[in-house]
Amino acid sequence: MRSRFVNFLIVTGLAAAVDQAIKAAMVQLLAGAGPIAVTPFLNLRLGYNTGVSFSMFAETFRDTPWLLAAIMMGIVLLVAVFAIRAERRIEGFSYGLIAGGAVGNIIDRLRLGAVVDYIDLFYAGWRWPTFNLADSLIFLGVTLLVGTGLFAPKGRMIGP
Repeated sequence: MRSRFVNFLIVTGLAAAVDQAIKAAMVQLLAGAGPIAVTPFLNLRLGYNTGVSFSMFAETFRDTPWLLAAIMMGIVLLVAVFAIRAERRIEGFSYGLIAGGAVGNIIDRLRLGAVVDYIDLFYAGWRWPTFNLADSLIFLGVTLLVGTGLFAPKGRMIGP
């Protein structure tokens, strides 16, 4: 159990650190600049999100980013409990990605009052809300958990 929690903490810490390093680089690159075209469907565009996913509740938390950070920290602690109880190594890794992404966004909220976003996807008049690596890590972690639950053979362990 202890090694699972240590692995969870390592993945969480690495994910949050890489997220913060990339956000710092993007802020430096994009501050005062317009969008930078990377591909025909991807721009780098600096944005600050005071809400939750897709900027929901942005007005609600604009003046109280610490409140949303506290709620998110409670969720991270719950994810840590699931990671400790995980039976499969891939599950613990997935929970680490989820927690790491959340911690990266929590750091932004506490430091800046908003989450730094910079990935802008679009196609044929359709535009996805701007997001960041932390959001991608959370999505990847959830996808791995769902995939593991749906496609792993019953009764067979993946890892110790």
